[in-house]
Amino acid sequence: STLSSSSAASDVYKRQVRFLSRTGDICLMNNLLMIHAQMIPDNRNQGFVDLLVGQVRHDPGALDKYLGDVPFAATTQLTRADCSLVPALWMCSGSLPMLGADSPLTGLDRLIFYRERIAESENAACIIEEIDRGLKARMDGTGRRTSEEGLTEAEVQQTENN
Repeated sequence: STLSSSSAASDVYKRQVRFLSRTGDICLMNNLLMIHAQMIPDNRNQGFVDLLVGQVRHDPGALDKYLGDVPFAATTQLTRADCSLVPALWMCSGSLPMLGADSPLTGLDRLIFYRERIAESENAACIIEEIDRGLKARMDGTGRRTSEEGLTEAEVQQTENN
């Protein structure tokens, strides 16, 4: 019976990690990435932005119910849930205000507590630093130039190899 209860606890843990990870990836990041395409006012479709902002404002409430008092999203160790949630929550708090919407994280005590705890993690700091670099490159155009230069360099190397 101890073995079966241990196995059941492990299954619950795996489901929780999977739920938190998928919520970060599918519910938040997908919508946030679509929102970023709307950051340039000349290309903005306000109806689309309103729809996406509404969805992003709803999802953190579900996350708030599943987070506990452990240092990371699901346990005392870093899991894929944290790797999904750290960038998603960072983008939530930074992206929506750029569109004139409030951060969807206000008033969600467990989520705020999680963000405070995870901010102390070296791994989370690395994730956020990489996102900052990527978003800056996307917004100022250097990311596109770097991609184009990389493609041109790869084409030259391929031609030389043939």
